[in-house]
Amino acid sequence: MTENTTTAIRTFTWANPGFTDLPFGLRQAVFALGDAADPHHATFVITEFPPHAELPYHSHDSVFCDAVVDGSIIVGGEINPKGTVRLVPSKAEYGPSVAGPEGCTLLEFYADDTGRPANLDSDSLSDEFKAELAEFWARSRAAQAEREKQG
Repeated sequence: MTENTTTAIRTFTWANPGFTDLPFGLRQAVFALGDAADPHHATFVITEFPPHAELPYHSHDSVFCDAVVDGSIIVGGEINPKGTVRLVPSKAEYGPSVAGPEGCTLLEFYADDTGRPANLDSDSLSDEFKAELAEFWARSRAAQAEREKQG
């Protein structure tokens, strides 16, 4: 006889999944799929782009797929309207990615969370992008220090 075990099912509302603000107006909610203590867990991400937001040419170390569920995004000059699904191999370089005039919402699935962070070529980044990233990381470090201080 097999023992039936049930784990908690996590739910959230589409209107407020727990977004974190990112550079250039992007917002992202990240959810571990499986054991969050395992750094190689799969990950589900909701990313919102404001109109005309641009990400530079980049890659990810993990294989992933994404789906445009609202708006559109132009990637490397190709328009990806609502309903587009992309299957992306690990380390594939692509971009720039520019949200359409109505913005864009992506659902993203990464096979390995350690490969989710974007790999950016710092030499190709604009000064504005570098400054925005520096400000973002400073805010992130300050927030982390505050959380640690509060226990």
